[in-house]
Amino acid sequence: MEPLEENIFIEEHMNLSFNIMNDLRKRKELCDVVLCVGDLEIYAHKVVIASFSPYFYAMFTNDVVESRQNSITLKSMDSKSVELLIEFAYTARIRITEENVQYLLPVSCILQISPVKKACCDFLQSQLDPSNCIGIKDFTEIYGCVDVAKAAEKFIFRHFLEVSQSEEFENLTREQLIDLIRRDELYVKSEDEVLAAMLRWVTHDLNNRTQELKELLNFIRVPFVSSSYLKSLIQCCEQGMRTEFKVLLIEAFTETKRVSSVCAIQKRRPPGPTVIFFAGGYLRRSLDVLECYDPLTLTWSILPPLSVPKSGLGAAYFDNMLYIIGGRNNTSSGNIDSASVDRYDPLRDEWKSMKSLSVPRNRLGVAVIDGYIYAVGGGNGNSFHTSVERYDPNHDEWTTVMPLNYRRIGVAVAVLGRKLYAIGGLDGANRLRSVECYDADNDVWTLVCPLMERRSGAGAASLGNHIFAIGGYNGDAQLNSVERYNPSSNTWTVVSPLIHRRSALSAVVYCQRLFVLGGYDGEGFLSTIEEYIEEKDCWRLASSMDLGRSGAGVAVGWKPAT
Repeated sequence: MEPLEENIFIEEHMNLSFNIMNDLRKRKELCDVVLCVGDLEIYAHKVVIASFSPYFYAMFTNDVVESRQNSITLKSMDSKSVELLIEFAYTARIRITEENVQYLLPVSCILQISPVKKACCDFLQSQLDPSNCIGIKDFTEIYGCVDVAKAAEKFIFRHFLEVSQSEEFENLTREQLIDLIRRDELYVKSEDEVLAAMLRWVTHDLNNRTQELKELLNFIRVPFVSSSYLKSLIQCCEQGMRTEFKVLLIEAFTETKRVSSVCAIQKRRPPGPTVIFFAGGYLRRSLDVLECYDPLTLTWSILPPLSVPKSGLGAAYFDNMLYIIGGRNNTSSGNIDSASVDRYDPLRDEWKSMKSLSVPRNRLGVAVIDGYIYAVGGGNGNSFHTSVERYDPNHDEWTTVMPLNYRRIGVAVAVLGRKLYAIGGLDGANRLRSVECYDADNDVWTLVCPLMERRSGAGAASLGNHIFAIGGYNGDAQLNSVERYNPSSNTWTVVSPLIHRRSALSAVVYCQRLFVLGGYDGEGFLSTIEEYIEEKDCWRLASSMDLGRSGAGVAVGWKPAT
């Protein structure tokens, strides 16, 4: 009979050995080296620290002076970081914080302790924020943390608007600013945001930076700056730079027109596609689902769910963030109308609660104008609102603006030409034909041409120079009719009807294509998606959802990071 053999690995032995060695280190027993770092003396065992650091391994195994010394002076290193790393050699544990990572990473690089360097890099990447991402990018580039530096750069691109309002942005060098604002990859809704960021940098140190304006304007894609924004800039910018700025703008416009005639100036094109976000909704109860749909690939992706189920909610995408506003949690045990506001960050794939509305709003309208999110009408139980609130994402604050002329729940809203339109709805007794237009500059609602047909729970979206009012409910039946509004002539005209009748649908424009998703047809909840072909004035079935639903929030934004 052959003898039996078995190789056994006993982890407890290794742990016990290191625990004993660490205890000896703390008692300064059997130590054969003292590391002198500043005023701190750190006792250790050469064999232990050589085993975790190639730096010490080379020092103690090669024929150099230090290999024969019992006291080693380490220069240009942070003493606390060296102490933490020596403790790590014995325990395999280290605590990384915002306060020590800036010292710990450089020392771990010098001592060539790869696991700690990686842990520092992972920590820095997890801490990326608009207020620190520029500093993290610069810091990690110095120490060869390529992946973190790239992640920080991508974060800067995707959160450019927020980053441009940070202290780090204001302290960029001229060269760093130019390298940033010239990039195609900036995630901005318009060139206005890039110009505003550049001017914010100039005005931070007006005396020394005014002379940089002319060169900096070369990196602004002036043909894509809105004329309304340029006018407001000339009126509102610092008095001392107004004349010079006006002259420079005229020169820039003249030059870009000349250049454009030779070679086309392109819009910024960030990497990655945009998608349609589809949030919440109703299917015999309120839903907490969040999905995104890519019309180019006809694919759906599941994202982290809402904090609570919601239907009749509003959605808006601004500055690379998706906002979910108001709505109702409709369950078999009761209905709860909501004032809550939650923000989804596609880059971090996470939710955050924001400042709530002043009142709960179910079946409200939500839209964005000039960097503000508007919450229009809606209801709270049996109370239907005329009130309108405006949200400032930069300060997480809601303020009340001029109310509607009529109470509206199930109101459809759309923005065209910096004007906000509130279309149809229910006032508590009647479905409405009336349409109101909000002028944000003067804080006033004006009645414009009414719809041709009463409708609540309609979809609305602007495409080209028109606003579309789509489907809805007239009090007797769900509608498939569609009307198109021309603000220049203040008239509504009938266009081709939907394939399917639907109310409480979601309407959105994606890459100049108008889509309607879901809704209720009077008998069931729809999963179909229709697309409007404007040149042929017809609708086609584009795709479908796994779950039919009504009353969902919809918005277009950048595809979440994977």
